[in-house]
Amino acid sequence: MGNTQLNNPAHLGLALILLGTALGLYQPLYFWVQLLVVCAVVIQLSLYLRWQKRAPEKRTVSLLALLSLIVLAYSSLSGGLLQAMINLLMLGSTLKLLNLNRDRDVYQLALSNLFMLATLLVFHQDLMVAIYTALLLIATCFSLMLYACPASDLRRLARLLGILTLQALPIMVLLFIALPQLGPLWKMPAARSSQVGLSDSLSPGDIAHLAQSGQLVFRAEFKGPLPDYSQRYWRALTLEHFDGHRWQVSPARTASVTPTSEDHKPSVSSTALPYEVIAEATQQPWLYSLRVSQSTTMGVWHSKDYQLRRRQPLQSSFRYQALWDNRVPKSFNPDQERRINLQKPDRGNPKLRRWGNELRQKHPSNADYIRALLNHLRQQPFRYTLRPPPMPVDAMDRFWFEHQAGFCAHYASALTYLLRLGDIPARVVTGYLGGEVDDDGYISVHQFDAHAWVEWLSDDGWQRLDPTAIAAPLRLDFGLEQAVAQEQSFLSEAPLSLYKLKSVPLLNQLRLLLSDLDYQWSRWVLGFNRQRQRDLLQQLLGELTLTRLSLFGLSVITGIGLLLAIYQWQGRRQKGKEPSEAHYYHRAVSLLGQSGLNRPEAAGPLAYQDYLDGRLAPGALRTFRLLSRLYCRCQYQNRYRHPRWAKKLYRRFQRELK
Repeated sequence: MGNTQLNNPAHLGLALILLGTALGLYQPLYFWVQLLVVCAVVIQLSLYLRWQKRAPEKRTVSLLALLSLIVLAYSSLSGGLLQAMINLLMLGSTLKLLNLNRDRDVYQLALSNLFMLATLLVFHQDLMVAIYTALLLIATCFSLMLYACPASDLRRLARLLGILTLQALPIMVLLFIALPQLGPLWKMPAARSSQVGLSDSLSPGDIAHLAQSGQLVFRAEFKGPLPDYSQRYWRALTLEHFDGHRWQVSPARTASVTPTSEDHKPSVSSTALPYEVIAEATQQPWLYSLRVSQSTTMGVWHSKDYQLRRRQPLQSSFRYQALWDNRVPKSFNPDQERRINLQKPDRGNPKLRRWGNELRQKHPSNADYIRALLNHLRQQPFRYTLRPPPMPVDAMDRFWFEHQAGFCAHYASALTYLLRLGDIPARVVTGYLGGEVDDDGYISVHQFDAHAWVEWLSDDGWQRLDPTAIAAPLRLDFGLEQAVAQEQSFLSEAPLSLYKLKSVPLLNQLRLLLSDLDYQWSRWVLGFNRQRQRDLLQQLLGELTLTRLSLFGLSVITGIGLLLAIYQWQGRRQKGKEPSEAHYYHRAVSLLGQSGLNRPEAAGPLAYQDYLDGRLAPGALRTFRLLSRLYCRCQYQNRYRHPRWAKKLYRRFQRELK
């Protein structure tokens, strides 16, 4: 039985852990649920500090639960199922925190909090979140130990928990390596607001807003020479339908993406460069690749527009391999793709429509028309900016003739529309450009690397045309930070971004170190899938036969059994060992007996101290009293406070007794 007093420190510990869990789940939790958690923690703190004498009555908690369920049901209409489930669980835990009257209540609160810690890893799997989750897990175990043993010394409990944690680590590693890497047994419901990064539609100002984020998108590692910065066009989506303001994935493309769709895997040459990508969770199915890439990873699908996709959205980090062939992408179906990529809205942007038609009449050939468009960009005072003015109506007209200031999406949208006005099939491609190269050779791509460019269909295939190369050539050579350095708008909406620490050498080294640790975590832990497990077992066992796998499994079980037996033996050995305080006290009593000051029969430690008063030197008596106090705390109050101090006191007593 634990301590169910209102000012129980274990209750306060569980309350603070619940608050820490709510902070980690700030994204899916509704604001009013977070506010309710804070109020419950404040009440528990008031009870612990005795500012409040009584916990809320059961009737009050029941009424609060009823009102909260009504509000939660209404709030969940605009959110997904996963978000509703997490908020319901957090709400139940918060209400349980207000009503901790029995042992069962405490254990239920701890178990529900452990489950919510697991849901935290659904949204974030990076190393820092994993460490944060592990610390909350250890704190939950410590609170349960404190609840079960309220009179025990905190240091003793912490030491015991540390030993148990270290003992669990080798078993955890063995199970991680040996247990089969099964796929998900059910589909995880996704929250409606959980989309991260690029969208399957694009309006002129979208990427400028996205580029204000320093969030990691993916990391890539090449098995060979790194492509130049200007070659690293990471394509994600092709947007081919235009309504006059917004570009979207063509309905013809969407209709062809089904679970049984044909995989249009492109052929690559023998000189194709292999690379590997670890993509972060986005709740979307598209992946990132250099143009004309062939993936060798199971579960990756190739579309006709040279896009890599998964059959299911990325709900966690995903690792895949591909081969990059740096050539012009051919058209799978020229007639269909011409029809899709010549689509134009019937109305909107009349000035640009008229201007484009007039320019086309002056330049009948495609090459001359494209050259004239690019010359216009060079000759006019167009400006590349992360702070484009709003253009709610006829955005292309306002951008091309009035403001002449915008981000990559403005330039790509306008140029693609003008190419279509000139009867040249064209489309907008969204993805990322460049990426930061680490000292270890891998590339980190962040949201501020988001980019949009143009592809137009020639007789040889899809040609890439990036108007940003004219408007802001620094963007292609050195990245976004250099391209907008003059207006100082880089990450201006993300003042706490670690990427802004680049200017401080020491802090930048720390940032790169954390990035490298996170990459290794993603590579060896999050990326440990079925194929990686199979490769590792082949290195250990050779050919994977049924006999060898059975022996390996038996060896793992035997190893875990031996570890548990060793732990049990050590525990029994420690249990029979006399505590240090008692050991040195008995040695001090033995020294006194050798000096003729034997302890009287039936005399306890305190009575023995009184007996020695006047018979022992004052310094030695004072030291013996301190040692006796430690012994009493250890023997009768079950407190192991200062074993090293007990040893020092004994040695001092030896010197003073001589």
